[in-house]
Amino acid sequence: TLLDHRDWRVRAALADGITASATSPAANGAVIDALVRDRDYKVRAAAAEAVANLRFTARDRSCRQLALDDNWHVRERLLRGLITTGQPPDRALASLFSDDPGWQRCPSHIRSLVQRLLLLTGMATDENDVDAPALLGILREFGTGSLTPPDELRNRVIRIANTSRHPLVAEEAARLSKHENARDDVRSKEAFRRLRDHRAVQVALDVRDLAHAVLVARAAADAGAQFIEVGDPLIKSVGVAAIEHVKEAVPGTTVVAEMMSADWGRDQVVLAAEAGADVVLLIGPASTASVAAAVDASRRLGLPLVLDVPTGRLEPTWVQAMERTGIDGFAITTNIDLGVAGPRPLDHARALRSWTKLPIAVSGGFGAADDDVVADPNWDIIVIGRSITDAVDPPTAARQLINQITRRPTRA
Repeated sequence: TLLDHRDWRVRAALADGITASATSPAANGAVIDALVRDRDYKVRAAAAEAVANLRFTARDRSCRQLALDDNWHVRERLLRGLITTGQPPDRALASLFSDDPGWQRCPSHIRSLVQRLLLLTGMATDENDVDAPALLGILREFGTGSLTPPDELRNRVIRIANTSRHPLVAEEAARLSKHENARDDVRSKEAFRRLRDHRAVQVALDVRDLAHAVLVARAAADAGAQFIEVGDPLIKSVGVAAIEHVKEAVPGTTVVAEMMSADWGRDQVVLAAEAGADVVLLIGPASTASVAAAVDASRRLGLPLVLDVPTGRLEPTWVQAMERTGIDGFAITTNIDLGVAGPRPLDHARALRSWTKLPIAVSGGFGAADDDVVADPNWDIIVIGRSITDAVDPPTAARQLINQITRRPTRA
């Protein structure tokens, strides 16, 4: 009856239920076979994850059929399911990934999932066969304990990473090899939350030119900025590769990725982390479900997640609901197009501070003339943008402004 239901959600829910309960009487070849052939790609996508989690005689055949589905979302769900179970693909399926013309032209994020699957099942042996984002993501999950493979597999992946020519991969592998304490790592959630009642400077690279962004990032880092933010205009202009370029330019400074998103929260965090970001700032009217998915990814990949407070959401119920999802800080960002008509961000920060114990970042076009802002007790991270990025001499502007801010004593 459920297989014949007109609403695709019911049929997809049947597949989800089988995934959740592998011993269900429905978890047999006949039911799975019908779901795998469903006319709606969303049902087939749900079936793909179910197939990967089950053990029945026709499983490998169903996997190969789904691997040749005409929709990449279905193929992606199959890969995610296989990765979750840790079961290596059979020889015929593995050969599809390397030899099938469709798979050879697959989107880059799908290619990364294939490489992730091969790494985590011990089928990848050569660093040249693995792209940096896939390897970097796995290394970060090793660091957080989200992935706990057998020692032999873990050591094999780290050996591959140690031969990488990619500086961020090599750095992450070195950190794991040294068994550095993650508690005091600037990227740890715990360390970030301890910024409450302290003073930190974040320089926002809200520019579109990568060369200029790198110049300003180096100047800000040399002047003592604790955070460098890769702004949304730069990411839109260059792509997430901008994060990687900035991180390589200032390897000892914490890099924040500003990701504009109303949904796809998990993917936003994954994209930023695999490009080398240390912190993600999520901006947009995101749903609770999207924020929760982003938090889950941030825990798995080991980096703090800061959430912007959208217009109309500055009220205690929403703030406390977001805090319960597990975010690590809030941001009061000022819409640059509002100009003088915009609200005073520090007034918003004062209200927000009374409802949460998390650190608060505040932006609002601040500059050297804003002595009252520097002295204000309602921010933990002050975000500086055009005062430095648009300065004719960014190094001098960064040095003067950051010195002005840091001369103020740290709050007790």
